[in-house]
Amino acid sequence: MEIASPPAGNLKEDVLREQVSLAYSQLPAMQTSSFIVALILGFAVRDHISHTSIFLWLALIFAIASGRAVLHFKFSKVRREPFNGKTWENAYLLLSFISGIFWALSAFMIFPQGNTEIIALLVLVVASLSASTTVSHSSIKMGPAVWVVPVMMSYAARCFTDGGDYGRIVAPLILLYTVTILSYSFRTHKTVEAAITLKFENLELLEKLRHATKLKDQFISLVSHDLKSPLAGICGWLIFLHEMPPQDLPEMRNKGTIKDLADSAQGLLNMLERLLNHSRLKQGSHALKKRFVDVRALVERQSAILRYSAANKRLVIHNNLPADMRILADPDLFGQVLINLLSNAIKFTPDGGEITVFAPPGPARR
Repeated sequence: MEIASPPAGNLKEDVLREQVSLAYSQLPAMQTSSFIVALILGFAVRDHISHTSIFLWLALIFAIASGRAVLHFKFSKVRREPFNGKTWENAYLLLSFISGIFWALSAFMIFPQGNTEIIALLVLVVASLSASTTVSHSSIKMGPAVWVVPVMMSYAARCFTDGGDYGRIVAPLILLYTVTILSYSFRTHKTVEAAITLKFENLELLEKLRHATKLKDQFISLVSHDLKSPLAGICGWLIFLHEMPPQDLPEMRNKGTIKDLADSAQGLLNMLERLLNHSRLKQGSHALKKRFVDVRALVERQSAILRYSAANKRLVIHNNLPADMRILADPDLFGQVLINLLSNAIKFTPDGGEITVFAPPGPARR
């Protein structure tokens, strides 16, 4: 059966709904085959049992088959929705028990006392139906038991009391057979339940993987954004210096332009190191190193990294933070936060504008 992505909710309830769906999916084939078998049994005992008893028993089997068909039809309308698994499980178990009672009546209504051949046929048929029930309906733990127990116990009792020597031999074998197949059905149920649970857990892991992939893509996008602006500025100045006449290079060196470019490149390397530290932090392999940070000086250093990006748009960055301002933080990670804020400010500030870094009035600073 195909399992859709699990709805948000309790895993146990999701697994129960899937178990119930598996059980209900078996009903049409099971009920059709059981009614055909009942007709064959009725025909087999026609010369040994009154036709009235046969007809009444077949009517009961037809009634329960119709009832379970109606239940299956109603369930088919809600199975795609997050239905109440316990309610539908109880309805299934109730009708299975009634079906077991009606089949158990065959041990009294169409049981040919003294005819060992027909008795053997009846026992063989109900034993086969019990075995098929344990295979097809074990997704619900007590599904096979509520049908098998009344049927097989009735046949064991009837064989023991009215089956003669043959019946007293068969009765204990029926009991042993019943215990065996019920034990098998419980083990099968555990296997089915474990398989369904594993599928839902795998779907949950797949959803987490998709979310992680999405976060990774967002992270790459942010990193690309953070690196693009300063790299573009550095590249622009390097092209400018490359095309500059050699005699003008000493003047640029004296102005500190080349040193500024080197400082910006070093700042990018520091940024990459901070990104690596952030990745290690997410993985639990990097501890926060908190200390009191000179915020004004840190803003100056981060602004220098983005100086050429700001210059390309003729932007002026004002650092209005107090000289005595200190905050308790990891300098590398907090520096990355400042880079992100300044990069966004440069990106969205109109050409020729100004960017101001300031701190609102607050408690006394350390």
